[in-house]
Amino acid sequence: MNSGWSTPSPDSFKEGNVVHLWLLNYKKCQEKLNEILPVLSPEEKQRGDKFYFENDKNRYIITKGTLKKILSRMLNTETREIAFGYNEHGKPYLESAPNLYFNVSHSGNFGLIAITPISEIGVDVERFRHKMTREDIARRFFSKKEINDYLSLDIDQRLQGFFNCWTRKEAFIKAVGLGLSLPLNTFDVSLKPGANAEILAIRKPHDDPEKWTMKNVLIDNEYAAAFTLRAVNFETKYWRACSL
Repeated sequence: MNSGWSTPSPDSFKEGNVVHLWLLNYKKCQEKLNEILPVLSPEEKQRGDKFYFENDKNRYIITKGTLKKILSRMLNTETREIAFGYNEHGKPYLESAPNLYFNVSHSGNFGLIAITPISEIGVDVERFRHKMTREDIARRFFSKKEINDYLSLDIDQRLQGFFNCWTRKEAFIKAVGLGLSLPLNTFDVSLKPGANAEILAIRKPHDDPEKWTMKNVLIDNEYAAAFTLRAVNFETKYWRACSL
């Protein structure tokens, strides 16, 4: 696991020109489940009860509750005052502070929460699944350039390359906020292992990739993760959410 994540401090809750990334290690966060559960509203608890598997329910509780705790600290308000609205494509936003942007993602044993006052942000994390790294799946979800870049990789690089591309495309879609109404072949991202995470081209919504920043996020050898937002020249801070 990457060791670059810090224990929360007063700086964790200062907005400024900062992207705050919070790492959820669900095995460790499980110990605080009883502390987190009361943060959820009755409606949120009912939604949690609809999960069939206990692990899925607990991850939902931990993610939603931790997000609310962090936002309440940043806004200096009670957690019960944190209420979410949703745009027409299902992306959530803060009703009381629509200019404080956030996004969440989880896969396997890890989750990520991204929060910033700078602009809309998208984050994605995926656990490696070997059965997904097939040419037919790449051709279905990647752009022409991404397909060519993926097929040009050595066989032993394709697992990482596939999920580099997957998480970076998901992060961009989530930042734009249009959901799957944005065709996946209308923009290109980098995917080569070891290279910088980048948005290479945006054909729709007709934007300049130079105005965007995309960053790789190191979590674990079996995971890929990334975030992106339409901004440059900002600070990124990495926090361990289960130490909150």
